[in-house]
Amino acid sequence: MQEEFQQIADVIKQHREAQGITQEQLAERAGISVSHLSKIEAKIRNTGMQTYLKLMKALEIPEEQQFPHLYASAEKNAQQEKLWGLMQDCSEKEFKILLRSLEVIKKKLRGR
Repeated sequence: MQEEFQQIADVIKQHREAQGITQEQLAERAGISVSHLSKIEAKIRNTGMQTYLKLMKALEIPEEQQFPHLYASAEKNAQQEKLWGLMQDCSEKEFKILLRSLEVIKKKLRGR
């Protein structure tokens, strides 16, 4: 969970800097202290989800960019489900061939 909070802090800082907003301005918009925001961005302090949401709302960050780790996980799950769906109606012979093929492709992709 610590890593997820750090990713959220990175998103907030990146958007703030990209928009040319100071910590003071963002803190005022979100209704928190500058000291608190500074500690969040420096990853010294985690905060409650409400505060993260206030900051992201103040920066007008699109939903799909707010929690990148969640969207990455959802996309990976969707891809795994698609792969499983392709494999489900295979005969045993087809399944073994596809499995061996995937193993070879994976090794090639990793340079082995």
